[in-house]
Amino acid sequence: MTDIIKELLGKLSRYEILNNLLPGMVMVYILNHIGYDIELAYWWQYALIAYVAGLVCGRVSSLLLEPLCEKCKLINKQKYANYNKTKEIRPFVVTLVEIANMYRTLSAVFLIAIVAIAYKFALCNWEWIRDFNSAIQLAALFVLFILSYAKQYGYVVKNIKDVINNQDKS
Repeated sequence: MTDIIKELLGKLSRYEILNNLLPGMVMVYILNHIGYDIELAYWWQYALIAYVAGLVCGRVSSLLLEPLCEKCKLINKQKYANYNKTKEIRPFVVTLVEIANMYRTLSAVFLIAIVAIAYKFALCNWEWIRDFNSAIQLAALFVLFILSYAKQYGYVVKNIKDVINNQDKS
């Protein structure tokens, strides 16, 4: 089993390490520090949990923080077609985007940590939350990932339309 996990970890891209594994490791560390016991027997279990935690942080950053930053004029989102043209001329822009996304994901780590502290307080003080704890967590993850699916699929559709429209102009 550990050989399979080692092979999988070896195939992670730089983007996945910066935006999933690293933030996930930070998230697991913070959750342990604030009193959520995440004790795992094997390093590969920790790597798997950290990767999934990083995915969750990435989705929160994409679905909540990115639109918030855009709305507050902290960022000026550009068209994807312009990004594709720019990366052909200036390939280093890919690295800049990876780093920017890592910062956004790490911001989500800290936001989730704040929410986790508040949730822990709620668990201690409201019995109904304790009664529905697992259901609340699963529902939140379901909503997060179904919205992520819809956003990602929107990118697929946009790219298909761009290709079809560009074929019509040829």
